[in-house]
Amino acid sequence: MLETTNERNLLAKSSLIYRIFMYYVHLFYKYLYFRRTYFINSEKVPDSAPVMIVSNHQNGACDVLSILLFIRRKLKTRKIRSVTRGDIYDANPTGKAIMSRLGILAAYRIDFEGEAALGKNELCIKTMEQELMNDGVIILFPEANHQLKRWLGWFSPRYLIVMFEAARKCNFQKEIYLLPSCNHYRTYDEIHGETLIRYGEPIALSHWYEMYQTKPKTVVRELNARVKEQINSMMLNITDLDNYDAIDYLRNSYGVHYAIANGLNPNCLPEKLTADKQLFAQLEASKATHEQDIQKIYDDAIRLKTKTKQYKISDKNADEKYAVWNLLWLGIVGIILLPLFVASAVLNLLNVGLPKFITSKIDDINTHCTINIPTAVLFTIPLTVIILFVLTWIFTQSAWGFLFCVVALPFSYIFLFRYYHAGKRWMSRFRFVFLSKNKKNEWLSFRKQTFDNLDKILKTNNLR
Repeated sequence: MLETTNERNLLAKSSLIYRIFMYYVHLFYKYLYFRRTYFINSEKVPDSAPVMIVSNHQNGACDVLSILLFIRRKLKTRKIRSVTRGDIYDANPTGKAIMSRLGILAAYRIDFEGEAALGKNELCIKTMEQELMNDGVIILFPEANHQLKRWLGWFSPRYLIVMFEAARKCNFQKEIYLLPSCNHYRTYDEIHGETLIRYGEPIALSHWYEMYQTKPKTVVRELNARVKEQINSMMLNITDLDNYDAIDYLRNSYGVHYAIANGLNPNCLPEKLTADKQLFAQLEASKATHEQDIQKIYDDAIRLKTKTKQYKISDKNADEKYAVWNLLWLGIVGIILLPLFVASAVLNLLNVGLPKFITSKIDDINTHCTINIPTAVLFTIPLTVIILFVLTWIFTQSAWGFLFCVVALPFSYIFLFRYYHAGKRWMSRFRFVFLSKNKKNEWLSFRKQTFDNLDKILKTNNLR
């Protein structure tokens, strides 16, 4: 009996540590790494029935955390599993142990880990089936890898087979839900940016049980297409990859005016997503009747983007009304706050510097968060706290001094990035204001002509 009691105490202690750790990760992710997170249609998540959440894959580890952290707070008593790539799972023993404790399973793919590794999937499949049978929650990304652009890749239907086989083991008597989900980000590489998670309509698998028993391949094919289409309807899926860069530039330049003209707020991420989807749909529709004109718009957009980058300015500068004295006044404020920025940078030297050093060597910006978040949460923040303790003890021997530094740490992190982003905007405005008259007029004229031509096409097509 004593042994049983000790085991229970050990499990309770482990569970408490785990909950504290997840709360710590939640605070860092929601309030520090991201400035704002939108949860849309969160009431669609089933409260008690087993559910598999299927999402697009846009941004590495952030996609998992966006869903996982919210679900853990909403469904506190539910067991939650997520699936990651086998090569990441097996990268090192420490990471593997942490992911295992967090309920992350490994899925191996022939294109990445090779055919020989596919046999390892048996454990993942059996675990997912068992969790669904026990009213668990599974988070899965059928694209099997994050995309490098805002589009929806091929969907592997394997997740549906797992779900139906779990239902079969319950004699098709248990209701299992399939919940489409969408992740969206204002930018991929901006720390302290914005993210959005939108849930679709839950699909009750029981409606397909009878047909699955006679036509399993048909059911899997049709249901997979339905899930993919629902996710497609929620996200920005730029399918014209040949003109992707031009379209992406237009949605962040012309698209701002387009959103306002259609009664949407471009500063609100959910409304900006709606505007971007509408704009792309109209561009695609216009392409059918004005292909040459639209292609010229895309070519001009690339030239405009190149000029903008060359001058180191922003498209937003064209619509901002800043007098020189106002610009100088903001510069003075920035100089006054510079010591606070330097202090914040020193305080967060490890938290920002180390992840930045690592990600600077990685071209795929969609994987940067996979480095930034674990590095900060597991290594640099704890190490920074230890260093602060040592330094405050050496120089002040005051617990209050240490406590002050620890409390100031998250606020300094937020201030650091807000000052940095404000400084970038100020530098862009400064360059624009003092850009030579000929270059400025040429850029403004070309921008206006490009936007006017696009506006004319969309109006001519009676789509707006």
